[in-house]
Amino acid sequence: MGSEPGSDTPLESAAAAQDDEDEDWAPSTQMPGVSGEPELSPVVDDGLAEPMDISALKDDSIIRCMVEAPPVPGAPGGKAPGPPTDGARVELIFAWRPLPGHELDWPDPGSPWRPKDGAPRQISFVLGNCEHCDALEYAVATLKMHETCVVRCGYKGCGDPRAWTDEALGLLPCKPSNAPFDYGASYAPADLLVTLLAFEKVGHESMMDLINKEPEYRVRYALGRKDAAAKYFKAQRFHLALVKYQTVAGILGKDDDIKDENLRTEATAGRRAAQQNVAMCHLKLGDTTAAIQSCTELLQEDPQNEKALYRRAMAHMADGHYPAAEADLKCCVTANPGNQEARRLLQQCKVEAKQRAASEKGMYAKMLEGAGGAGGGQSRESPEADKATKSEAYREYERLLEQRKRAESNETEQQAS
Repeated sequence: MGSEPGSDTPLESAAAAQDDEDEDWAPSTQMPGVSGEPELSPVVDDGLAEPMDISALKDDSIIRCMVEAPPVPGAPGGKAPGPPTDGARVELIFAWRPLPGHELDWPDPGSPWRPKDGAPRQISFVLGNCEHCDALEYAVATLKMHETCVVRCGYKGCGDPRAWTDEALGLLPCKPSNAPFDYGASYAPADLLVTLLAFEKVGHESMMDLINKEPEYRVRYALGRKDAAAKYFKAQRFHLALVKYQTVAGILGKDDDIKDENLRTEATAGRRAAQQNVAMCHLKLGDTTAAIQSCTELLQEDPQNEKALYRRAMAHMADGHYPAAEADLKCCVTANPGNQEARRLLQQCKVEAKQRAASEKGMYAKMLEGAGGAGGGQSRESPEADKATKSEAYREYERLLEQRKRAESNETEQQAS
């Protein structure tokens, strides 16, 4: 995947540019990775494509600005191959530069990359294997061969700088001295320069191509991606882990053409494990509704799935739906009496439910005392009338409490059905 012997590599060309402090390294001056190519016309300020939000939350925290997309000689229709798929080894030119505190002072994405901004260098890694930061992986997964983009990170203080921090690459952005006071302590904007030089194919070129592959290949690829997703989860990169697990579940969900029973069993087990981990990623990201939905879908197929029951119970407890959580945990313990984690969480659930009921009752009693003691703490009504008023209020409280219990019970029954 490298350059021809004897030709200048992009790394050498970039290094040569560093020898002259007054010389700028412009990504649009020569096709990367190939010597002797003609010079290309400068790119307009707007780039070759509209800026694309490639962040996981679509919050403009990571924006890809395309600045160069030269044609590839000999390619069908003059179109470059790509983008690379997960599991492919990629080679690229990479550099980064910190940005000033105010967006008005930021350089144009297509402007020359000055030597003081950081020396562009050639790197190689396996895409989708948790080797480098989110921003770099997001960008590479959208590029075709020989395309160059600038990835703008931290726009208007959005996002978490950990998504574009990479110690292995020396990518260590920090807060600018002139940062706006309302952007927070974690504000650390940066530009990444990425040129995709080459990538190796992994047996398929797109998701559609993968779906049409033989079942054996498809299942093996998906199970390998499930192992890679676990690396992101362990690294607490939950957004990317979620996307990987969802992809794995989708691939393994296509099993209508699997004739071999052993392979079908393996695919089903892998899909269910991926779905369980999708729910866990949602829990880590604080999306209890999505976690409950993921578990419920799996439990409709496998009603005694312990992890799905346990994780749905966790989501219910986080939402304060203790009867629903208790029902799931009891099912979990029934399915496996030796599940000590479920037993401990069941006891915790009961304790928290009692504590909340007592807290709500005490809070309501204080509200009644305040209402009944208007006028310097003295009731305007006779003691008998005051007592009757409080009794009626307590009955209303009990009615509302019973109504909520019935609603939660109905919700539990609907889940079980």
